[in-house]
Amino acid sequence: MQLVDVAHTLSKASYPDLDALRGLYGWSDRNHRIFSRMFALESTALHPQTALPKLLIHSASELVKANPELLGNVDYVFYCHAINSPLMLDDEVLGTLVRTVFDCDPEVMSVAHGSCTSAIMVMRMLQNFPADKPLNAVILTGEKCFFDMLQYADNQGLYGEASAAAFLKVGAETGTQIIATETGHFEGMFAPMVDVSPEVVQAFDQAFLPRMSGLVTRLLQNAEMSAEQIDVIFPTHLSPFTSNRVANLVGMEKAEVWKNNLPKIGHCYCGDLFLNYKNWLATRDADAGPAKILSFASGMTGSYAGIVLEKG
Repeated sequence: MQLVDVAHTLSKASYPDLDALRGLYGWSDRNHRIFSRMFALESTALHPQTALPKLLIHSASELVKANPELLGNVDYVFYCHAINSPLMLDDEVLGTLVRTVFDCDPEVMSVAHGSCTSAIMVMRMLQNFPADKPLNAVILTGEKCFFDMLQYADNQGLYGEASAAAFLKVGAETGTQIIATETGHFEGMFAPMVDVSPEVVQAFDQAFLPRMSGLVTRLLQNAEMSAEQIDVIFPTHLSPFTSNRVANLVGMEKAEVWKNNLPKIGHCYCGDLFLNYKNWLATRDADAGPAKILSFASGMTGSYAGIVLEKG
């Protein structure tokens, strides 16, 4: 399966700095010190005057503009999101959006059960589709943190509103290949979102790195690759340190943890992987050789997932 292209709304976003964001979120002095000093975050990508359907339309339209073969020729569209989206089950809005942009009537699914891992879960499902029947699939991501003075996201992380649209071709064997995917679940240990007792928080923190390291180990086994073969890691944007720690635990010390986007655009939910991939491509030398890419994510539903891609 091939990741053909990605389009996004980053060029249309505004980027308020941390002091401005502090006023929006109302976060504590402690969080401000963590975000500014420890995490070295600078800003996040917001679309304060743009409703979510318009963001999805923009990223999808840009994808069609760059890939005209999609017009009238899309089999599946997946809107992948966490729990902040007001479009979870609104078939009228999503269906109309998709038919308008792609000029066809594909099967449309809204996927949220994996929270921020939902996009990787969809790609894992697509990997199981018969490879002898070529299919065009589009994944849409994007959510609102703020709109009409309403705050959707919590104040324990720095979130972004950028939307992304990814074109995937099932059955294709050229371009950037999706080599392996892996998923898992914390078996109820997402409870810190509900129960903030010290015991629950400690149990989650103690389980997190071992679980993520185990995920990456299984992912590499499925990809039939060693840790030393990974060239680039796209990090989760909630913590600048998690990817480095996992990389060290599984022996990927030589891999570059690509953080160009991380301090600037915030955690854009299911879109981090696609936004990083597109901007990483733009920074590569034209004559750069193949690269093996690894990314992983976790969600507030207790899900976690990883993916290995190979750029040809």
